[in-house]
Amino acid sequence: MRVINLDKLSSDENRILNMVAVEIRADFNHLVEAVGLEHENNIDWIVSSIASRNKYLSPLFLRCCYLALVKRILETDQDVGQITLADRALSKVLQTYFKGNGIDVSVVCTESISGRIRRILTPFYHFAVGFVTLFLRFIGRSKSGKLKISSSVPITLLDTFVIKSSIGEGGSIYKGKYKDRYYTGLLENLGEKDKRSIFYYPALIGFGNPVSGFKLIRNAKDQFIIPDDFLKIWDYFFVLLYPMRICRLQIPKMSFLGFDVALLLRQERRLTCCNSSSFGGLLNYRFAFRMSQEKVQVKLLVDWHENQVIDRGLIVGFRRFHPETHITGYQGYIISKNLHIYIFPTPQEYRSQAVPHKIGVIGKGLLEDIQEFCNDFEAIVAPAFRFNKVWEKRKKMPDPNMFTILVALPIGLKGSANILRLLASVLGNLGNVDLRFWIKPHPTVRPEQIRGLCDGKFPDAFHIKTGDFNKYVEGANLLIGNASSTCLEALAKGIPVIVIGDRNGIVENPIPETITSDIWKLCYSSEEVAGAIRFYENRSPEKIKEHEETGTRIREEYFEPVTREGVRKFLGLQKDEYEAD
Repeated sequence: MRVINLDKLSSDENRILNMVAVEIRADFNHLVEAVGLEHENNIDWIVSSIASRNKYLSPLFLRCCYLALVKRILETDQDVGQITLADRALSKVLQTYFKGNGIDVSVVCTESISGRIRRILTPFYHFAVGFVTLFLRFIGRSKSGKLKISSSVPITLLDTFVIKSSIGEGGSIYKGKYKDRYYTGLLENLGEKDKRSIFYYPALIGFGNPVSGFKLIRNAKDQFIIPDDFLKIWDYFFVLLYPMRICRLQIPKMSFLGFDVALLLRQERRLTCCNSSSFGGLLNYRFAFRMSQEKVQVKLLVDWHENQVIDRGLIVGFRRFHPETHITGYQGYIISKNLHIYIFPTPQEYRSQAVPHKIGVIGKGLLEDIQEFCNDFEAIVAPAFRFNKVWEKRKKMPDPNMFTILVALPIGLKGSANILRLLASVLGNLGNVDLRFWIKPHPTVRPEQIRGLCDGKFPDAFHIKTGDFNKYVEGANLLIGNASSTCLEALAKGIPVIVIGDRNGIVENPIPETITSDIWKLCYSSEEVAGAIRFYENRSPEKIKEHEETGTRIREEYFEPVTREGVRKFLGLQKDEYEAD
């Protein structure tokens, strides 16, 4: 009798999971659209977890992938006798399906008592955290911030992030200056007149207390607008009442591939009704409303567009309360299209006015993907602000006496731990004394957090590096990563890449399918990683030249250069203004 453990898939089962994840994309979107059909114009639904399709906020897509996986395996293997998993709601859906279709397969739920208690208490914990955060945001407001904005001069808002960092990582405010990580070079390509009309609209990352983040922003020399400076106490109550409103919305009886998934939908709505992302989306929505009351003229809103619920709240707010404002979504990144399907808008999201008027991608090779599910909006190629250094002449070459591997860690500590532990085991397989790993944490993660992720002693071959990514990638022979745009950034310089695959989930591979050269490899095990390292370590001069030529083609296809003309076009500035600067 074959037992399928959904929490620990075999390599063959994981391969099938990744296949069905691609195949069910359209069906999954239709499911979400059907659930929200009666709520398309309801802001509470628009910022909800189910509507988000976002794997960081909603487990629904992965759950549907597991259902498709089970169904696919049962179609070809009659020896399956048991399914085990810790997801109680998903186990009940499987049990109902097997019973209704006369399938003799038992389902064993392995959720522990402590896990069940944590699950039940999750929404209450999230509400408590949300209440404290909103209270701190409320007391952190400042009327002086609102008074700095003139209602007579149209402005441009750049949606961005401010990262907490004591060492001045990109995206942080260091010594009173914002180190722009997201629109690098934009302001430098504008005249003083145009600069004065541009304001950053920040979301805080890594600040336990938003009051300290607000204080840091207000002391910066750059122009920022803090949303809370425009909000009133009733706006915070509006957000706090969201759980009651979203739980009253009706969820119709729904099926997916023959499975009754109503239980999954109801459970997710309850568990995520107090999610901080939904609260943030509603705050953005109310900010747009208060800005209209203050009669602030916003000629252009540039949304850092990940199509998350915080983006949707902001966009819906501006489209409803500032119909004259043009909204451009900017996707200044490249991530896995198979897992992150939420970054591609759907027709329902467009009808809900949650989609910008146009969306800019950073390379012509990405234009077709962005309109995969919906082509009602305009898609454009925009400057690749974060990656303009791929066009600079390489200033540094690797140490010829040392094979250097740069490891670009993801934002999540769990994913970082998996990569570091895998690489620690690789060291034993290689036995190469002339090998070193430069460990580059995500800017939001502190070095001391990384040191504690390895089992046992932190390997001597691991050297943690902070600061400018470009400085380290040019000194590396090879890059190892998984979910980040840095993988493609390295390839654009002709530097090979090893992508670490998730052995029990959907692979977060950001490299487009059109790049089929051996300049990159997907590896799951320490043996595969060791073999790939040996392959790239022993590249011939001809192979290195071939990879450099591949990098040139990647630059041209996926990284639009940052030019003064391109920046002005992106911001909708006319030629006569350019000549007047």
